[in-house]
Amino acid sequence: MIERNHLGLCLGAIAVCMAAWLFVGFERYVGDHETGMFWEPFLKRRPSLQMTFRNPAQSDLEILPPDSLGADTKAEFLEYCRVRFGLDDMAICFETIKAARI
Repeated sequence: MIERNHLGLCLGAIAVCMAAWLFVGFERYVGDHETGMFWEPFLKRRPSLQMTFRNPAQSDLEILPPDSLGADTKAEFLEYCRVRFGLDDMAICFETIKAARI
């Protein structure tokens, strides 16, 4: 009887860990000298196996507008916007990021 309870507990723990893996991410945030660099946790808008994210449009402290990005970086930025914010429009995503900056 006890073994059956342990199995259920283990399966429940595995399910919680998988849900956390799919829906929780950590974004590398780079701020000025006062803020520094840290990992900001967030809830993903789309499930993904990737746990750590960085904004591909960020160059040092500056966020580059989508039209100034190369084709590969635009594709990475669009995927980042989809997972991080649930947005398919890079311009709206760019404005969302700019508004949220400290």
